Amino acid sequence: MGGAEAFLVNLLTHLSSDEFEHHVIYFRHGLHASRIEQLGIKTYQINGLVTLYDPIFFIRLVRLLKSICPDLMHTVLLMAHIVGRISSKIMRIPVVSAFHSHAEVESDTSPIKRMVQRVTNSWSDQIVTVSSSIAHDIIANDPFCDRRNIHVIHNGIDQDALYQGARKRQISRTEIGFSDSDFIIGTVGRFILIKNQQMLLDSFAILAESNAHVKLVLVGYGPLEMALRDHARILAIEEKVLFVVGQSAEGWYPLFDCFVLPSQSEGLSIALLEAMAFELPVVVTGHDGGHEVVVTGKNGLVVEVDRDEIANAIQHVMSQKSLKKLMAKEAKNDIGERFLIQKTANKYLKLFQQVINEYNPRKPAKKI
Repeated sequence: MGGAEAFLVNLLTHLSSDEFEHHVIYFRHGLHASRIEQLGIKTYQINGLVTLYDPIFFIRLVRLLKSICPDLMHTVLLMAHIVGRISSKIMRIPVVSAFHSHAEVESDTSPIKRMVQRVTNSWSDQIVTVSSSIAHDIIANDPFCDRRNIHVIHNGIDQDALYQGARKRQISRTEIGFSDSDFIIGTVGRFILIKNQQMLLDSFAILAESNAHVKLVLVGYGPLEMALRDHARILAIEEKVLFVVGQSAEGWYPLFDCFVLPSQSEGLSIALLEAMAFELPVVVTGHDGGHEVVVTGKNGLVVEVDRDEIANAIQHVMSQKSLKKLMAKEAKNDIGERFLIQKTANKYLKLFQQVINEYNPRKPAKKI
Protein backbone atom coordinates (compact mmCIF):
# COMPACT_ATOMS: atom_id res chain seq x y z
CA MET A 1 0.00 0.00 0.00
CA GLY A 2 3.04 2.29 -0.06
CA GLY A 3 3.62 5.36 -2.21
CA ALA A 4 6.06 3.60 -4.54
CA GLU A 5 3.48 0.91 -5.26
CA ALA A 6 0.73 3.48 -5.84
CA PHE A 7 3.03 5.38 -8.18
CA LEU A 8 3.74 2.19 -10.15
CA VAL A 9 0.01 1.74 -10.78
CA ASN A 10 -0.28 5.30 -12.07
CA LEU A 11 2.82 4.90 -14.21
CA LEU A 12 1.50 1.70 -15.79
CA THR A 13 -1.84 3.43 -16.41
CA HIS A 14 -0.17 6.21 -18.39
CA LEU A 15 2.66 4.40 -20.18
CA SER A 16 1.66 3.84 -23.76
CA SER A 17 0.28 0.33 -24.31
CA ASP A 18 1.11 0.80 -28.01
CA GLU A 19 4.81 0.93 -27.12
CA PHE A 20 5.07 -1.83 -24.52
CA GLU A 21 3.46 -4.98 -23.22
CA HIS A 22 3.72 -4.89 -19.43
CA HIS A 23 4.21 -7.77 -16.98
CA VAL A 24 4.44 -7.21 -13.21
CA ILE A 25 6.29 -9.62 -10.91
CA TYR A 26 5.84 -8.99 -7.19
CA PHE A 27 6.98 -10.69 -3.98
CA ARG A 28 4.40 -9.62 -1.36
CA HIS A 29 0.69 -9.31 -2.06
CA GLY A 30 -1.04 -5.96 -1.51
CA LEU A 31 -4.12 -4.03 -2.57
CA HIS A 32 -2.43 -2.56 -5.64
CA ALA A 33 -2.11 -6.00 -7.26
CA SER A 34 -5.82 -6.03 -8.13
CA ARG A 35 -5.58 -2.48 -9.50
CA ILE A 36 -2.81 -3.59 -11.85
CA GLU A 37 -4.84 -6.63 -12.94
CA GLN A 38 -7.81 -4.35 -13.70
CA LEU A 39 -5.57 -2.59 -16.24
CA GLY A 40 -5.36 -5.89 -18.12
CA ILE A 41 -1.72 -6.39 -17.13
CA LYS A 42 -0.49 -9.86 -16.22
CA THR A 43 0.80 -10.19 -12.65
CA TYR A 44 2.84 -12.94 -11.03
CA GLN A 45 3.70 -13.49 -7.37
CA ILE A 46 7.03 -15.22 -6.65
CA ASN A 47 7.71 -16.99 -3.34
CA GLY A 48 10.51 -19.15 -2.00
CA LEU A 49 10.06 -22.63 -0.60
CA VAL A 50 11.15 -21.93 2.99
CA THR A 51 11.84 -18.18 3.09
CA LEU A 52 11.03 -15.45 0.59
CA TYR A 53 14.49 -15.07 -0.95
CA ASP A 54 15.76 -18.65 -0.77
CA PRO A 55 17.35 -20.48 -3.76
CA ILE A 56 13.95 -21.77 -4.91
CA PHE A 57 12.78 -18.15 -5.17
CA PHE A 58 15.58 -17.37 -7.65
CA ILE A 59 14.94 -20.55 -9.65
CA ARG A 60 11.26 -19.64 -9.97
CA LEU A 61 12.07 -16.05 -10.88
CA VAL A 62 14.54 -17.00 -13.62
CA ARG A 63 12.11 -19.57 -15.05
CA LEU A 64 9.36 -16.97 -15.15
CA LEU A 65 11.62 -14.42 -16.84
CA LYS A 66 12.57 -17.02 -19.45
CA SER A 67 8.89 -17.59 -20.22
CA ILE A 68 8.13 -13.84 -20.45
CA CYS A 69 11.40 -12.99 -22.24
CA PRO A 70 11.27 -9.24 -21.47
CA ASP A 71 13.17 -6.61 -23.44
CA LEU A 72 13.77 -4.58 -20.29
CA MET A 73 13.40 -4.96 -16.53
CA HIS A 74 12.22 -2.07 -14.33
CA THR A 75 12.91 -2.66 -10.62
CA VAL A 76 11.21 -0.81 -7.76
CA LEU A 77 12.39 -0.85 -4.10
CA LEU A 78 15.45 -2.37 -2.48
CA MET A 79 15.09 -6.15 -2.75
CA ALA A 80 13.66 -5.89 -6.27
CA HIS A 81 16.81 -3.97 -7.25
CA ILE A 82 19.05 -6.70 -5.87
CA VAL A 83 17.24 -9.77 -7.24
CA GLY A 84 16.45 -7.96 -10.49
CA ARG A 85 20.10 -7.14 -11.11
CA ILE A 86 21.20 -10.70 -10.35
CA SER A 87 18.51 -12.04 -12.68
CA SER A 88 19.44 -9.54 -15.38
CA LYS A 89 23.02 -10.85 -15.35
CA ILE A 90 21.80 -14.42 -15.74
CA MET A 91 19.25 -13.56 -18.43
CA ARG A 92 21.19 -10.75 -20.14
CA ILE A 93 18.31 -8.32 -19.81
CA PRO A 94 18.88 -4.55 -19.44
CA VAL A 95 17.60 -3.18 -16.13
CA VAL A 96 16.45 0.25 -14.96
CA SER A 97 16.31 0.64 -11.16
CA ALA A 98 14.03 3.30 -9.66
CA PHE A 99 14.89 4.58 -6.17
CA HIS A 100 11.95 6.07 -4.25
CA SER A 101 13.55 6.64 -0.83
CA HIS A 102 16.79 7.36 0.98
CA ALA A 103 16.39 4.09 2.90
CA GLU A 104 16.97 2.14 -0.33
CA VAL A 105 20.36 3.82 -0.71
CA GLU A 106 21.42 3.43 2.90
CA SER A 107 20.09 -0.15 3.18
CA ASP A 108 20.48 0.24 6.94
CA THR A 109 18.27 -2.74 7.77
CA SER A 110 21.15 -5.15 7.22
CA PRO A 111 24.90 -4.88 6.58
CA ILE A 112 24.56 -7.69 4.04
CA LYS A 113 21.86 -5.84 2.10
CA ARG A 114 23.95 -2.67 2.22
CA MET A 115 26.98 -4.48 0.83
CA VAL A 116 25.03 -6.28 -1.92
CA GLN A 117 23.29 -3.05 -2.87
CA ARG A 118 26.58 -1.23 -3.38
CA VAL A 119 28.21 -4.13 -5.22
CA THR A 120 25.29 -4.41 -7.66
CA ASN A 121 24.52 -0.71 -8.20
CA SER A 122 26.72 -0.62 -11.29
CA TRP A 123 24.82 -3.60 -12.73
CA SER A 124 21.83 -1.36 -13.45
CA ASP A 125 22.02 0.05 -16.97
CA GLN A 126 20.33 3.22 -15.71
CA ILE A 127 19.18 4.44 -12.30
CA VAL A 128 16.18 6.68 -11.70
CA THR A 129 15.75 8.67 -8.50
CA VAL A 130 12.62 10.60 -7.56
CA SER A 131 14.64 13.46 -6.05
CA SER A 132 18.03 15.11 -6.42
CA SER A 133 18.87 14.35 -2.79
CA ILE A 134 18.56 10.58 -3.40
CA ALA A 135 20.82 10.90 -6.43
CA HIS A 136 23.39 12.68 -4.24
CA ASP A 137 23.09 9.89 -1.66
CA ILE A 138 23.83 7.23 -4.27
CA ILE A 139 26.90 9.09 -5.49
CA ALA A 140 28.13 9.66 -1.93
CA ASN A 141 27.59 6.03 -0.89
CA ASP A 142 28.89 4.39 -4.05
CA PRO A 143 31.89 6.13 -5.69
CA PHE A 144 31.98 3.43 -8.38
CA CYS A 145 28.48 4.20 -9.65
CA ASP A 146 28.62 6.22 -12.88
CA ARG A 147 26.75 9.45 -12.18
CA ARG A 148 26.04 9.80 -15.91
CA ASN A 149 23.65 6.84 -15.55
CA ILE A 150 21.61 8.50 -12.79
CA HIS A 151 18.47 10.39 -13.81
CA VAL A 152 16.12 12.41 -11.61
CA ILE A 153 12.50 11.85 -12.64
CA HIS A 154 10.06 13.32 -10.15
CA ASN A 155 6.99 11.40 -9.10
CA GLY A 156 3.74 12.51 -10.67
CA ILE A 157 0.09 12.15 -9.75
CA ASP A 158 -3.11 11.72 -11.73
CA GLN A 159 -5.15 14.75 -10.66
CA ASP A 160 -8.33 13.75 -12.47
CA ALA A 161 -8.39 10.25 -10.96
CA LEU A 162 -7.59 11.73 -7.55
CA TYR A 163 -10.51 14.16 -7.66
CA GLN A 164 -12.88 11.49 -8.96
CA GLY A 165 -11.92 9.19 -6.10
CA ALA A 166 -12.52 11.98 -3.58
CA ARG A 167 -15.98 12.67 -5.00
CA LYS A 168 -16.92 8.99 -4.72
CA ARG A 169 -15.99 8.93 -1.02
CA GLN A 170 -16.97 12.28 0.42
CA ILE A 171 -16.43 12.34 4.17
CA SER A 172 -18.28 14.86 6.34
CA ARG A 173 -17.06 16.23 9.62
CA THR A 174 -20.20 15.18 11.44
CA GLU A 175 -19.86 11.50 10.52
CA ILE A 176 -16.46 11.36 12.25
CA GLY A 177 -17.49 13.47 15.24
CA PHE A 178 -15.78 16.72 14.24
CA SER A 179 -17.38 20.17 13.95
CA ASP A 180 -17.13 22.98 11.40
CA SER A 181 -15.18 25.07 13.92
CA ASP A 182 -12.44 22.43 14.22
CA PHE A 183 -9.06 23.00 12.56
CA ILE A 184 -8.15 19.58 11.17
CA ILE A 185 -4.50 18.64 10.69
CA GLY A 186 -3.97 15.64 8.45
CA THR A 187 -1.08 13.33 7.60
CA VAL A 188 -0.86 10.30 5.32
CA GLY A 189 1.78 7.60 5.47
CA ARG A 190 2.73 4.16 6.71
CA PHE A 191 3.01 3.80 10.48
CA ILE A 192 6.76 3.14 10.51
CA LEU A 193 9.67 4.82 12.26
CA ILE A 194 10.93 6.89 9.32
CA LYS A 195 7.51 8.54 8.83
CA ASN A 196 7.87 10.00 12.34
CA GLN A 197 4.19 10.23 13.32
CA GLN A 198 5.20 10.03 17.00
CA MET A 199 6.86 13.45 16.76
CA LEU A 200 3.74 14.81 15.07
CA LEU A 201 1.70 13.58 18.05
CA ASP A 202 4.14 15.41 20.35
CA SER A 203 3.76 18.60 18.30
CA PHE A 204 0.00 18.24 18.24
CA ALA A 205 -0.08 17.87 22.03
CA ILE A 206 1.59 21.29 22.31
CA LEU A 207 -1.03 22.83 20.02
CA ALA A 208 -3.92 21.12 21.81
CA GLU A 209 -2.96 22.78 25.12
CA SER A 210 -3.92 26.23 23.80
CA ASN A 211 -6.34 25.34 20.96
CA ALA A 212 -9.57 23.68 22.01
CA HIS A 213 -10.79 23.10 18.45
CA VAL A 214 -7.75 21.47 16.87
CA LYS A 215 -7.94 17.86 15.65
CA LEU A 216 -5.47 15.41 14.10
CA VAL A 217 -6.16 12.69 11.52
CA LEU A 218 -3.56 10.01 10.76
CA VAL A 219 -4.29 8.03 7.59
CA GLY A 220 -2.14 4.96 7.11
CA TYR A 221 -1.31 1.47 8.30
CA GLY A 222 1.72 -0.36 9.62
CA PRO A 223 3.47 -2.05 12.52
CA LEU A 224 3.63 1.03 14.77
CA GLU A 225 -0.12 1.63 14.86
CA MET A 226 -0.64 0.37 18.42
CA ALA A 227 2.47 2.16 19.67
CA LEU A 228 1.18 5.42 18.19
CA ARG A 229 -2.26 4.90 19.75
CA ASP A 230 -0.59 4.24 23.11
CA HIS A 231 1.51 7.40 22.71
CA ALA A 232 -1.63 9.46 22.05
CA ARG A 233 -3.15 8.07 25.26
CA ILE A 234 -0.01 8.91 27.25
CA LEU A 235 -0.17 12.47 25.92
CA ALA A 236 -3.89 12.61 26.84
CA ILE A 237 -4.89 13.66 23.32
CA GLU A 238 -6.58 10.44 22.17
CA GLU A 239 -10.01 12.09 21.99
CA LYS A 240 -8.65 14.66 19.54
CA VAL A 241 -6.80 12.15 17.34
CA LEU A 242 -8.44 9.95 14.69
CA PHE A 243 -6.63 6.94 13.20
CA VAL A 244 -7.83 5.95 9.72
CA VAL A 245 -6.32 2.53 9.03
CA GLY A 246 -6.07 0.79 5.66
CA GLN A 247 -8.22 3.28 3.72
CA SER A 248 -7.42 5.22 0.58
CA ALA A 249 -6.47 8.79 1.47
CA GLU A 250 -8.13 10.60 -1.43
CA GLY A 251 -11.48 10.99 0.34
CA TRP A 252 -9.83 12.51 3.40
CA TYR A 253 -7.79 15.32 1.85
CA PRO A 254 -10.80 17.66 1.33
CA LEU A 255 -11.51 17.36 5.06
CA PHE A 256 -8.11 18.71 6.12
CA ASP A 257 -7.28 22.35 6.86
CA CYS A 258 -3.55 21.66 6.84
CA PHE A 259 -1.31 18.75 5.78
CA VAL A 260 1.83 17.81 7.70
CA LEU A 261 4.60 15.45 6.62
CA PRO A 262 6.94 14.98 9.62
CA SER A 263 9.21 12.30 8.08
CA GLN A 264 12.80 11.84 9.20
CA SER A 265 13.62 11.61 5.48
CA GLU A 266 11.61 11.35 2.25
CA GLY A 267 12.22 10.76 -1.42
CA LEU A 268 9.31 12.56 -3.02
CA SER A 269 6.10 11.80 -1.15
CA ILE A 270 3.06 10.94 -3.25
CA ALA A 271 0.88 11.93 -0.28
CA LEU A 272 2.49 15.39 -0.25
CA LEU A 273 1.83 15.88 -3.97
CA GLU A 274 -1.78 14.75 -3.50
CA ALA A 275 -2.31 17.13 -0.58
CA MET A 276 -0.93 20.03 -2.62
CA ALA A 277 -3.25 19.09 -5.49
CA PHE A 278 -6.17 19.55 -3.08
CA GLU A 279 -4.96 23.10 -2.43
CA LEU A 280 -3.87 22.42 1.15
CA PRO A 281 -1.24 24.45 3.01
CA VAL A 282 1.56 22.00 3.81
CA VAL A 283 4.17 21.74 6.54
CA VAL A 284 7.07 19.41 5.72
CA THR A 285 10.36 18.51 7.35
CA GLY A 286 13.66 19.05 5.56
CA HIS A 287 17.29 19.47 6.46
CA ASP A 288 18.76 23.00 6.43
CA GLY A 289 15.44 24.36 5.20
CA GLY A 290 15.74 22.63 1.84
CA HIS A 291 13.10 20.58 0.05
CA GLU A 292 12.60 19.22 -3.46
CA VAL A 293 9.07 20.59 -3.84
CA VAL A 294 8.18 22.99 -1.03
CA VAL A 295 9.64 26.49 -0.75
CA THR A 296 8.97 28.16 2.60
CA GLY A 297 6.46 30.98 2.34
CA LYS A 298 5.69 30.26 -1.31
CA ASN A 299 3.83 26.95 -1.47
CA GLY A 300 4.23 25.70 2.09
CA LEU A 301 6.53 25.69 5.10
CA VAL A 302 9.75 23.67 5.53
CA VAL A 303 11.01 23.04 9.06
CA GLU A 304 13.67 20.94 10.74
CA VAL A 305 12.73 17.55 12.19
CA ASP A 306 11.87 19.06 15.55
CA ARG A 307 8.76 18.88 17.73
CA ASP A 308 8.59 22.59 18.55
CA GLU A 309 9.33 23.75 14.99
CA ILE A 310 6.55 21.57 13.60
CA ALA A 311 4.12 22.90 16.22
CA ASN A 312 5.11 26.52 15.54
CA ALA A 313 4.70 26.06 11.77
CA ILE A 314 1.20 24.61 12.17
CA GLN A 315 0.30 27.46 14.52
CA HIS A 316 1.57 29.90 11.89
CA VAL A 317 -0.72 28.33 9.27
CA MET A 318 -3.66 28.52 11.68
CA SER A 319 -3.13 32.19 12.51
CA GLN A 320 -2.06 33.58 9.11
CA LYS A 321 -5.17 32.99 7.00
CA SER A 322 -4.05 35.13 4.04
CA LEU A 323 -0.68 33.35 3.87
CA LYS A 324 -2.43 29.99 4.20
CA LYS A 325 -4.62 30.78 1.19
CA LEU A 326 -1.69 32.05 -0.89
CA MET A 327 0.52 29.02 -0.15
CA ALA A 328 -2.33 26.61 -0.89
CA LYS A 329 -3.00 28.23 -4.28
CA GLU A 330 0.70 28.15 -5.21
CA ALA A 331 0.90 24.49 -4.12
CA LYS A 332 -1.89 23.50 -6.49
CA ASN A 333 -0.35 25.50 -9.35
CA ASP A 334 3.01 23.77 -8.85
CA ILE A 335 1.40 20.34 -9.10
CA GLY A 336 -0.28 21.27 -12.39
CA GLU A 337 2.95 22.64 -13.84
CA ARG A 338 5.55 20.14 -12.59
CA PHE A 339 4.13 16.95 -11.09
CA LEU A 340 1.48 15.45 -13.36
CA ILE A 341 1.81 11.73 -14.05
CA GLN A 342 1.70 12.03 -17.85
CA LYS A 343 4.84 14.18 -17.85
CA THR A 344 6.55 11.65 -15.61
CA ALA A 345 5.40 8.72 -17.76
CA ASN A 346 6.77 10.38 -20.90
CA LYS A 347 10.20 10.70 -19.28
CA TYR A 348 10.18 7.03 -18.27
CA LEU A 349 9.07 6.06 -21.77
CA LYS A 350 11.95 7.98 -23.33
CA LEU A 351 14.46 6.41 -20.93
CA PHE A 352 13.13 2.87 -21.48
CA GLN A 353 13.37 3.28 -25.25
CA GLN A 354 16.90 4.65 -24.94
CA VAL A 355 18.09 1.70 -22.81
CA ILE A 356 16.53 -0.90 -25.10
CA ASN A 357 17.96 0.73 -28.22
CA GLU A 358 21.45 0.90 -26.72
CA TYR A 359 21.27 -2.71 -25.53
CA ASN A 360 19.90 -4.18 -28.76
CA PRO A 361 19.38 -1.53 -31.44
CA ARG A 362 18.05 -3.98 -34.01
CA LYS A 363 15.26 -5.42 -31.87
CA PRO A 364 11.99 -3.48 -31.46
CA ALA A 365 10.84 -3.21 -27.85
CA LYS A 366 7.87 -5.35 -26.82
CA LYS A 367 7.87 -6.21 -23.14
CA ILE A 368 8.77 -4.67 -19.78
